[in-house]
Amino acid sequence: MTGLPAANGGALEDIAVDGSTFVAVGNGYDRGPGLVWTSKDGSSWLSEPSTAVLATVPLQAVVAGPAGLVALGNDCSGTGECLNNAEAFLSIDGSAWKAGGPMSVFSAGVAHALWTGSLFLAVGRSDSGDEDAGGIWTSVDGVSWTQNPQIYLFADSVIAGVARTRAGLVAVGGTPNGDRAIVWTSQDGRTWTRHDQADFAGADLFDVVAGGPGYVAVGQAADGAAVWTSPDGQTWSRVADEPSLHGAAMYGVAAGSAGLVAAGYGSGGAAIWTSPDGITWMRVPDLPDFAVAQAVAVAASGTTFVAVGRGTPAGSARPFVWVNH
Repeated sequence: MTGLPAANGGALEDIAVDGSTFVAVGNGYDRGPGLVWTSKDGSSWLSEPSTAVLATVPLQAVVAGPAGLVALGNDCSGTGECLNNAEAFLSIDGSAWKAGGPMSVFSAGVAHALWTGSLFLAVGRSDSGDEDAGGIWTSVDGVSWTQNPQIYLFADSVIAGVARTRAGLVAVGGTPNGDRAIVWTSQDGRTWTRHDQADFAGADLFDVVAGGPGYVAVGQAADGAAVWTSPDGQTWSRVADEPSLHGAAMYGVAAGSAGLVAAGYGSGGAAIWTSPDGITWMRVPDLPDFAVAQAVAVAASGTTFVAVGRGTPAGSARPFVWVNH
């Protein structure tokens, strides 16, 4: 763990790369303020000044676009649940932020986002009042958002991650109770196809990245962490189970020039794995602070990987950062 700015508490929930800068977001407390940290190397971090627009907004996701950053969170200024007010916030460099627009008329929460080259695309959950369902939103500018109307494709699901290659887009998630993984594919981010494989039963997927043989998705199964690979996003093969995957789940994955890194946690604390190809995985030896932390997201810039997370109930409520050397 290196380069943490002073923080009284809170958590980091997501990290992205904007040019040569790592940008991590999270929250100072359960109902805000939103936290934004930036770093040029992953080791030395600057805590960006809190702005009024983020005072009651715990941030859950961040993505770099052509004109800067878009962060996504839930306005907790009202008396209802925070999930009632999913919103986007924009910044040129991570320091000054302005509000975008509301993302849904339903209860909603965003788990991950990316820039496709022509669209911002965010994934998460949306409750229409009838049942929990996955949600996908698109925007050309990060301000005005449209929720995908293919509600039937996202019924009884939560969407946790999304990735892009030249072949198209892949989103991953699972049922709300975590008993079956689900994958969706799209060519343009607007029209989606759902894929339910029989051997997805008993598994849940939390993130996906372009890498390995095409796509690499990570999550959990009965014994712990589980990894799936696919050449096209439609047909998936589970990586062989091995002891290094046991005892924790993978919640984030990133691909860089040196291979892949997955971040997660279990009852024993944070866990990080590395892989040269998305198929063979090795767990990094535990660091002293792993026992009191949860790693939830990871990003790559060249050969540098940075994972972010939060404290567990056994530790203090504080943000965590880990960087490879």
